[in-house]
Amino acid sequence: MESEQSKNLMFLNQEYIDLKYSSIYQKAIKKQKIISNIKNGGIKYILHYIRWKTHNTGSKYYSDRETTTPTVGYGINSKIVVYTCITGNYDSIKEPLYVNDKIDYYIITDMNVPSDSVWKKIDINSIKTLQEYNAADKNRFVKFFPNVIFPQYDYSIYIDGVIQIVADLEPIVEDMGKCLLGVHRHNARNCIYDEAKAIIYAKRAPKDKVLEQTTRYKNEGYPQNNGLYENTILIRKHNDISCINLMKAWWEEYMISCKRDQLSLPYIIWKNKFNYKDIYIIGNNLDKNPRFKRTYKHSKR
Repeated sequence: MESEQSKNLMFLNQEYIDLKYSSIYQKAIKKQKIISNIKNGGIKYILHYIRWKTHNTGSKYYSDRETTTPTVGYGINSKIVVYTCITGNYDSIKEPLYVNDKIDYYIITDMNVPSDSVWKKIDINSIKTLQEYNAADKNRFVKFFPNVIFPQYDYSIYIDGVIQIVADLEPIVEDMGKCLLGVHRHNARNCIYDEAKAIIYAKRAPKDKVLEQTTRYKNEGYPQNNGLYENTILIRKHNDISCINLMKAWWEEYMISCKRDQLSLPYIIWKNKFNYKDIYIIGNNLDKNPRFKRTYKHSKR
């Protein structure tokens, strides 16, 4: 049962979300941003804004296979770990607003962690498996393989460094039931080919690598509008062999691709015939999930 404190925090965060995404507020912010950027960038900004909106909008169709009905499977004795990974001061440490005493919270990092922090530190440089990788790949390895780092737990909840926990996370695991993987749908696109265009436009990966990757997917018959997930938060029953094999396949694809994990996960799920009934959709828009609060600016760019 969810505590009153957690419910109250969600209520307050929901009020903030409703205000932030209200049409009046959004129009005011958009107007202010356009005026400010026109002063600084002129016509270039207007063209940039139009192009970005074009690439940032995709099909809103969702496959029936992605609709999950949770089933009872979570046990009261299940051990849950919440973890994040921040290196090189890329993000600031964000303390959870709500802490569940039955959950352990870990941060894998090379940063100093305050002594009064909820997060228990694991020095990323102490993990021998990671020594051969660069900083970005170390982060992804930690993200993909909670079974390696936390084998003593039944469920893991990975959160990116831009996320602050607002409310209790145990109810999400309860709702997940027997599913093996929990993710949010992408809030703007439903197709990895649209995602590829956005990645290229935003210069988040080399254009040739992105096109090489998506061309390979097309040649293998991967369909359009087959789903897109936001991997900022991942919930996994990480010791299950099917989940482990999916993560291994995802990692192998990540290492040979343009290294945008959001682009490759739907393909890996499809290629490995991972059961869509084992995917729990946490929500259609992470930014409107009152259990979390996201910041968009990293401490370091």
